[in-house]
Amino acid sequence: MELVKSPPWGKKPRLDEVSHSRHCILFEYLRYYAYSIVNRERERGSFSTFTRLLEAYAHNLNNFQHFGFSEDLSWSSLRATVKSVARWTWDRYRGDSRCHRGVMQLDKDLPLVERQRLAAARTHEVRQKATESKVRAACRQLQQAGEALTQAAIARLAGLSRQTVAAYKHVLTEVLKPAVVAVLEVVAAPRSDVKHGVHQVSAPRALVVDLIAKGLDLEPVDSS
Repeated sequence: MELVKSPPWGKKPRLDEVSHSRHCILFEYLRYYAYSIVNRERERGSFSTFTRLLEAYAHNLNNFQHFGFSEDLSWSSLRATVKSVARWTWDRYRGDSRCHRGVMQLDKDLPLVERQRLAAARTHEVRQKATESKVRAACRQLQQAGEALTQAAIARLAGLSRQTVAAYKHVLTEVLKPAVVAVLEVVAAPRSDVKHGVHQVSAPRALVVDLIAKGLDLEPVDSS
């Protein structure tokens, strides 16, 4: 079962023996993701920001209904798994033999006030991204269930207050915006003398297809 097409780590989670369990699948993906970012967060962030990143990742991964399970995991289950993985990885994991060098590697010559400001700015950025991920995941669950994207429903699923959800209206706009895929016109007309042709249809000159993906994130294809 493939839940993530391109994980940000070298080794892949071991899913052969755990594909029957949502909790085990989440644990496998979450721990490998934690391994891939923990050293960076030890240097540039904190345990708090590290945990929030894991929470956001777990929320985005909690889409098990789409993969054949009867329901997604509850928020309490996600939080318990995140807490376990975060604590163990932060305290014990040394995957690349690098030493623990503190929380943030800021220049010691910087004034204390400036270092505190930079640390606070990073904490705010991580918290904001984590909240966006929670709101986006809640919207996806509601869309899959065919329910309206109300602030109350989103807040309930995301474990946030309605006031917080209201501050992230841009995420709702993003989710509700239909993805537009332009189909390029066929320049050369189909030849009438093609052999073995079963059925030929000429493409319209300006065909635009609106795709409203429920529960799926459509990303632009990198043509570079």
